[in-house]
Amino acid sequence: SKLYALQLDESTDITDKALLLIYIRYVDWDEKEIKEEFLNYLELKKHSTGADIFSALSDCFLTTDLKMSDCISICTDGAANMTGRHAGLVAKMKQVAPNIQSTHCMIHQEMLASKRMSAEFNQLLTTAVKTVNFIKSSSLNS
Repeated sequence: SKLYALQLDESTDITDKALLLIYIRYVDWDEKEIKEEFLNYLELKKHSTGADIFSALSDCFLTTDLKMSDCISICTDGAANMTGRHAGLVAKMKQVAPNIQSTHCMIHQEMLASKRMSAEFNQLLTTAVKTVNFIKSSSLNS
């Protein structure tokens, strides 16, 4: 079975180019382990639609032995161009992989939540992270 999952992240580089970073996760049956690898990056238009991203992804897959229909899960930042019900990338992917599952990236969800937390709670978390990092970096505690 060549089933796999994708994680996609839109980013902008230092020259202000829009990029789509593509990571793939699959089972390596020979080594009996789950592998996660960087697959590719694609340049996108500055404000890409779900159809634009789907087209770029389709072109990318032409250079691999992967079939889009074998994609069983896709993880995105939850933006409308990714998850829009009718025109988002996930909607386009469901046309070729009807059983695909879509998830919203946990790290992105945490980042969104952190923007809404109180200053006091933010300070508490910052102190906790610094304390854990200090303990982990101490040679006696390693």
